[in-house]
Amino acid sequence: MIDPAIIRTGRFDTHLEIGHPERAAIIRILAKSIGKGADQFDLAPLADQLLGASGAQVAGLVREALGLARSEAFELQDKHLREAALKIAPPHDQDLLWRMAVHEAGHIVVAHHLGLPPARNAKLTNTGGSVEFPESPLKCQKTVRHRIATLMAGRAAEQAILGTVSNGAGLGPSSDLAEATRLAGRALFEWGLGTQLAHIPIDITLRAGAAQFVTTDVEDCLRKAEETARKISQTYREDVLRIAETIAEERELSGDRISKLLCGKEQELPKFGC
Repeated sequence: MIDPAIIRTGRFDTHLEIGHPERAAIIRILAKSIGKGADQFDLAPLADQLLGASGAQVAGLVREALGLARSEAFELQDKHLREAALKIAPPHDQDLLWRMAVHEAGHIVVAHHLGLPPARNAKLTNTGGSVEFPESPLKCQKTVRHRIATLMAGRAAEQAILGTVSNGAGLGPSSDLAEATRLAGRALFEWGLGTQLAHIPIDITLRAGAAQFVTTDVEDCLRKAEETARKISQTYREDVLRIAETIAEERELSGDRISKLLCGKEQELPKFGC
């Protein structure tokens, strides 16, 4: 929203992203908003439920709970906090929570066993799950293939562990499937990492009437990536289950915590091609 001329190098050199608070920060916001007597409340379960909410929403929840308490002529109680939390972050069904945990664990395990840089963090929020991986500006055929397999890994882990897949991998333009599709298309038709050297931007290719050709090549790449991810999820099933159980319980895992959980014995990796 800011004119690039204002934030160019030499004017504002440091850019800080203020994201949603982590679990520990949510507990601190709750405690500060409650004020005196906050230590009598068990805020950890509430923080689990509120992961993904903004700091303003968390503070607003306490104001809402205090209003509920006043309307009943009582001091603030746990039930008031829980009732207020339901309005902004209804708790997930346990089956859905487990599927989300398996999905995110799949991303972590597949990336690890394909030798990609370790995940920085993982979390389950009131709006879904996420895993953050470091990105490299320079990509080769191998790293692109492995990255696509990692993006397909949540869906593949659901299939391998639960026997079915959900629509979670394809929800919106920033979803796993959308990102994997864009990456495969750019690698094959723009970056010269496929069978052709010509740089043909995907949007131009589609407008030129070659959509079927593009779709077939990209679909083949995604299918192979998903199969690789599925095989890794099956081979390292215990890793997937261990991480899924932990993230379902703790809701938020740091990079160090993830590294400690990935302690399974190395086995031969499945073959992968794209």
